[in-house]
Amino acid sequence: MKKVNKIFLVLISITSLLISGCEGELDLKPHDELAVEDALNSISGLDIALTGSYAGMQSRSYYGRNLPGFAHMTSDNSIVPGGAGSFLKFEPFYQMTYISTDNAVSSTWAQIYDVIARANNVINNVDAVDGSEAEKNRIKGEALFIRALAHHDLLKLYAQDYKFTTDAGHLGIPYVTITDITLEPPRNTVAENYQFILVDLDDAINLMSNGNSRASADAPNFGSAWAAKALRARVYLYMGDHANALIDANDVIDNGGFTLAPYKIFDGGVLDLSQIDSWSSRTPSSESIFELEFDNLDGLWAGISSLSGLFKPQPGGRGEGGPNFDIVNMYTGNDVRKNWIIDIGGQNFVNKYPDNDGALLNFTLPVVRLTEMYLVKAESHVGLNEPGEARVAINKITERANAPEITSSGLQLMNDILDERRRELAFEGHRFFDIKRLQLDIVRNDCSLLNNCTVTYGGNLYAYPIPQQEIDVNPNMIQNTGY
Repeated sequence: MKKVNKIFLVLISITSLLISGCEGELDLKPHDELAVEDALNSISGLDIALTGSYAGMQSRSYYGRNLPGFAHMTSDNSIVPGGAGSFLKFEPFYQMTYISTDNAVSSTWAQIYDVIARANNVINNVDAVDGSEAEKNRIKGEALFIRALAHHDLLKLYAQDYKFTTDAGHLGIPYVTITDITLEPPRNTVAENYQFILVDLDDAINLMSNGNSRASADAPNFGSAWAAKALRARVYLYMGDHANALIDANDVIDNGGFTLAPYKIFDGGVLDLSQIDSWSSRTPSSESIFELEFDNLDGLWAGISSLSGLFKPQPGGRGEGGPNFDIVNMYTGNDVRKNWIIDIGGQNFVNKYPDNDGALLNFTLPVVRLTEMYLVKAESHVGLNEPGEARVAINKITERANAPEITSSGLQLMNDILDERRRELAFEGHRFFDIKRLQLDIVRNDCSLLNNCTVTYGGNLYAYPIPQQEIDVNPNMIQNTGY
């Protein structure tokens, strides 16, 4: 019976391939009755299965809440506000007392591998399907992009950072390319994981180039060559490969057709801050490269159990993912990003995904946007000892936000760029992973804990535990140190 619980068996069912509720540009009706051979042996069936991969990413166990929620709560930006209530599902991740039997730890692992299984079934069947080469290339390219992104997300959570050992030879996660219930895969090394990710992204870019993409300015919720290239820039940055990160970031900035969306607009002399709330309107902005939409059609993936619900105070949300004064006080002067924090009854709450529709909490989560490419560019220029170019890049971000210009040099310049990255990408699912890849300590000056207000880099808590149920059913799976 143990093997019945193994995630790789759970993920194989055909219904998990198919969409169970998705809207907007992914507005395909449920096809749970579609036969397996139809789902995987026609272009239309593979497109439906691919749509199921995107739908799986919207789960509250993945981008719908847990992944960005973890990145916030296990960081120096977080606190559990007073009045958050008694149902504090994410409090262990703020306390950094997570354990291998925690449901959120297990469900996130399983959900991300579910998305990978869906993508793999598309990748491994598309070549045999009748259809145009362009259609097949686009379908396979999107699935490869999803597979690379999902494995990188797993790696960020369940393994130590790339430079934790000099050769990245420490344990990563199993890189799964087929769905086979007889497999009991061991963990690859982190070095192997990153090479597999880069190969998938290289292939995705090649397959989706030359117009083989359905993503557009109006539909950035599909994978594309530009999304894959932007993700590759991020991956290179996590590896500390500043030269290659810069090449990809520059390409996206210069040739991708994206532009930085203004955070403030003067309409008839009146200041309009609607762009600062663009993730609540669910209207793609000019800098959207890849994003996911969440609304009432997504069931529990929206509403009080969503990322927006994690941030919104009661009664409409749970309000446990509060911003501490460390991040609040980073928005100084006339910085318009102050609007991402809201004071309610003397308590600060995150307002980056403001409630625009009553109790439904519809919102859009930017998975990768042009702003990140400017931040990658700035950090990479410093890493390559090009401070002038770094200042030009980072001040594209400060100018838009009405924040002070960065004029520093040397180590201070790098610190200023990293502070700007912390301000700009706050609450989007980056901070814990940035702390980790930069090998920084977690230091919460505004902290309500007895322990773990300060956590020294390199400890066991920087890698989440492998779920105990996975350890129990897979004899080749090795637990992270300390769990």
